[in-house]
Amino acid sequence: MFQKIQKAFEKFVKEKGQGTVEYALILGFVAIIAVYMLSGSGLRKDVQVNVNNADAAATDINAQYTAAKAGKVNQ
Repeated sequence: MFQKIQKAFEKFVKEKGQGTVEYALILGFVAIIAVYMLSGSGLRKDVQVNVNNADAAATDINAQYTAAKAGKVNQ
């Protein structure tokens, strides 16, 4: 009986340790990706370019809307 309890306990401890290691690996990968994105190189520049493009498009749409509202549409 004691051996069954001991085996069940060892199995639980091993699985819990494995889950902790997996969690630590995932957390490490997320940290590496976050540092890469926040550094001067990498995805940050691409995101900034896309934000600038979206801002320019929104400004252009706003200008067209304002012109159309005033009756000055260029066609």
